Amino acid sequence: MKKGNSKNKKNQKGSALVLTVIILVNALLIVTAISSISVIERKMSSRVKNTTPAFQAADSGVEWVLYKVGSITDPNVKSLADVFGAGNMAATGRYNCPPVLGGVDCEFYFVDAMGAVITAEDTKLIDIDSVRSVGRYGEDEEKASRAIEVMMEIAHCPEDFVPVGDFCIQEDEEGTETFEAAAESCADDYDARLCSAAEWITACKLSQGPLAEITETVDGDYEWVDDILDPGDNGLIIGGAGAGDITDCTSTDKASVDSSYTYRCCVNLQQ
Repeated sequence: MKKGNSKNKKNQKGSALVLTVIILVNALLIVTAISSISVIERKMSSRVKNTTPAFQAADSGVEWVLYKVGSITDPNVKSLADVFGAGNMAATGRYNCPPVLGGVDCEFYFVDAMGAVITAEDTKLIDIDSVRSVGRYGEDEEKASRAIEVMMEIAHCPEDFVPVGDFCIQEDEEGTETFEAAAESCADDYDARLCSAAEWITACKLSQGPLAEITETVDGDYEWVDDILDPGDNGLIIGGAGAGDITDCTSTDKASVDSSYTYRCCVNLQQ
């Protein structure tokens, strides 16, 4: 009987040891799991916290791009290189955000109407559909990235029109027509209007001043403008030659609406 009791006691001690080991292993697994979950949650929390600065960085990139292209009124001519500088586009089409944005970590690139990234810096602005900006914030595994894409609506003039302030005027005058025929031609051929006297004068003065690249705006001949005098009988003509055959931008006269003069069409800057 004594030998049996001794053997039972040894078995009980062995079982207790095994149970203790199992409990310790389970406890270790639980602690390890809790620690892993805690680390993951901390990283996720840091990423979530970093998303706001990342989004703000992306937004800053977009706003800067829109500011740069917002004043461009000749996108048929201006290219990405003209606006953002030659040699600044990476082979992938990316641009880094400039230091003027306060050192935010972001990059931007342009997309055409088919959704493809534009990789040629000589691409004209008119051929761009949208701009995407990617902002980043944080370090290593906690770094967060956010992207913004915005359609680009660049104010521009139709072909053969040039920008003057907030409107566009035909670069070359049209042939002679009656007042009514001239107005109808602008509407039918260009979805435009006959220029007003104020628009014509503005373009005329600019063509003789700092915006001399607006060629052939006037040539010393009177042209129709969209002002009717003596309701229904006479229209306003403007731009006759002054001293030395130099066009007088404010020289006006009236003519029967049935007579024929050259004219120009005008249209608002288009989006």
